[in-house]
Amino acid sequence: MLKTGFPGRFSRVLLWAALSGPFLPGPPVAAHASQTLDWLPVARRAVVAIETLDRPAGPLEGILPVMPGEPGGGTGRGAGFRWLREGLVVTSAHVVQDALRVRVGTGDGAWWPGRLVGVDRPSDLALVAVDAWGSAEGLALADEDRLGVGDPVLAIGHPLGLEGTVTRGIVSALDRGLPIADRIDFIQTDACLQPGSSGGPLLDADGRVVGVNAAVARHLPGIGFAVPARIVRWVLPRLRAGKGIVRGQLSATWTEQTEERPWHQPSHDGVLLVAAAPGGAVARAGLRPGDRLLSLGGRAILNPADVGRFLLCTVPGQTVDAEFTRGASRERVILTLDAVPGDDELRGQFPAYRRPTARP
Repeated sequence: MLKTGFPGRFSRVLLWAALSGPFLPGPPVAAHASQTLDWLPVARRAVVAIETLDRPAGPLEGILPVMPGEPGGGTGRGAGFRWLREGLVVTSAHVVQDALRVRVGTGDGAWWPGRLVGVDRPSDLALVAVDAWGSAEGLALADEDRLGVGDPVLAIGHPLGLEGTVTRGIVSALDRGLPIADRIDFIQTDACLQPGSSGGPLLDADGRVVGVNAAVARHLPGIGFAVPARIVRWVLPRLRAGKGIVRGQLSATWTEQTEERPWHQPSHDGVLLVAAAPGGAVARAGLRPGDRLLSLGGRAILNPADVGRFLLCTVPGQTVDAEFTRGASRERVILTLDAVPGDDELRGQFPAYRRPTARP
């Protein structure tokens, strides 16, 4: 999906130049060149195309459509990558959610019927099984705690239907929030992503998956986003087991606003408790409206979205250390998280994955 803004033959010349050259200059990766040459062929073989049929539009398609020129729904295409060695493919939830049929394409041009193992909309992750596959090498998830701003990364996907495309860039920022998916701490990268990149891996210099490519900023080249490996590592085993993903919650409402600070000025001292459900996690711990939450589990809370991002990888009954202020007093308390009641989007709707004992 490229719009040059120029009519006629000049537009076609610009389009050809864009497609035949690099989208972005990207940083040098010479320090890792030997490693890249070693693992890149294996990584490209592990990346697959995902095609969906008979599906409505997904919630993230306003940012990154799964097929160029598609207004949403119908047939879509994205990417995915093999995980483990048993015919499992990781992709984005917005690529496959609500699809009646899923096909998985490999680099040799073959297409295989896929089966949804699980979809988790809050993390925008999904797991697809190809029962006809035998054992094959998959990609390993990286230790995301070692990832830093400025680190070199490679993205592999099928942008605009161009299979196995590799682009390079750096980690531009960590812990980015997007309004349309505000519970995810995205990795921001300048590696070129296009429609069809969704679900493909973002790889570090050693070929490990640091993120799952999910979104791009429209009309702003060089701003792409990936779901970090920390979230991927938490979600995938639960999808594979077929368990309902029920997350923890605090049963409370928070705001940044105070009478002393205009609404448009960011908070640097936590979020204000507006209301706590009777008997809920926050109320049981003794917090009251007017208290200001400063941190959860050692993570600073600067706005209400930070609360949701912290809770994304938690479970009911989990205990969390919290720090808050009441007036001039600074206090600590242990919270026991509640279950999210009746939220079907947070629950798996698929049976547990069972590896086929024989290939058909």
